Amino acid sequence: MKVLCTKYINGDVSAGNVLSHVKNLGLKYEEYIISNSFDITDCFTEGNETGELLLDFITDQEYFHRSLTQSSEQPS
Repeated sequence: MKVLCTKYINGDVSAGNVLSHVKNLGLKYEEYIISNSFDITDCFTEGNETGELLLDFITDQEYFHRSLTQSSEQPS
């Protein structure tokens, strides 16, 4: 029996990884490309709760904004 899903995910999983496994298992699939975009302006507004939460989500790190310093926030 071919098993695609398991209880655990080891490491980072991308769409490319999933597609590779599906192909290797010889499974039928349909692929849909869905375009999307995010307005990240709030991430650069100091004290903006929405921006802070979005940064937490994007970086997968709670209170990410607290780890930023003025030098890391300035463009090179």
